[in-house]
Amino acid sequence: MRCRLLSALVVVLLVSGCAPATNGPLHAPPGTWFRYTDSEAAWLAGDPSGKYSVLIPQRREIWIAPDGSGRLKSTPGNPIFFGLHDRAEWADRPVDRPTDEVQPAGSLWYEDLSSLPTDPTELSKAILDKLAATSPGNANEDQGLLDAARDMLKETVAPAEIRRAVFDMLMSMPAIKHQDAKDRLGRPGVSFWLDSSGKVATRLTLFLDREQGLLGEEQTLLSALDDIDAAPPVVIGYVTYVDARLVDTTAQVTK
Repeated sequence: MRCRLLSALVVVLLVSGCAPATNGPLHAPPGTWFRYTDSEAAWLAGDPSGKYSVLIPQRREIWIAPDGSGRLKSTPGNPIFFGLHDRAEWADRPVDRPTDEVQPAGSLWYEDLSSLPTDPTELSKAILDKLAATSPGNANEDQGLLDAARDMLKETVAPAEIRRAVFDMLMSMPAIKHQDAKDRLGRPGVSFWLDSSGKVATRLTLFLDREQGLLGEEQTLLSALDDIDAAPPVVIGYVTYVDARLVDTTAQVTK
């Protein structure tokens, strides 16, 4: 069934009806900052009965304090259709409402980067040691390293030495392919990708610049599925990181 195959690829949370934040901006305590990230993305969504699959664009801004408090602002866009069948089945369904919420302490994930080594070889070892402790029996170390690289750089405003260490680590890994590329905004960098070997073949691609860090990511479907009204390879999700910096209040925005 279309819906079962789709759910095996992606879990999509569609949140609607949330009230906008009304209690004013938060201010970081002295000596601390909010990690601010502005991103443009599209996520795979499907009808529960399996009638259609679409990409839902989203503009996302997030402010994260060290205690996990902050602000999360999300603005969805009009769906992107894979084919005429999906467009016809979607018909005139409404798009979710924008949300803008202040988050209490502990609500947002704050990735602690302070103890990470800045030597690429030592960084790789630290990641693999952590994977062995938290996911014993996971034999796909290359996928684990690529996933960890993404998690260390997305929405973390990672310091320059960590950005360079992650980049150099990926460059040294023969199983992870790479080439010069441009992201969706035309920014030059290097794309790193790895194909899955499961029943449903997918590819995770990260776009990095050694100095700027993570520019974007894409998930690509490599196998034909009834769920997707398009021939592979087809992008089934992406994130472009437009801006990332430290700010002292949740009132500060890029645009």
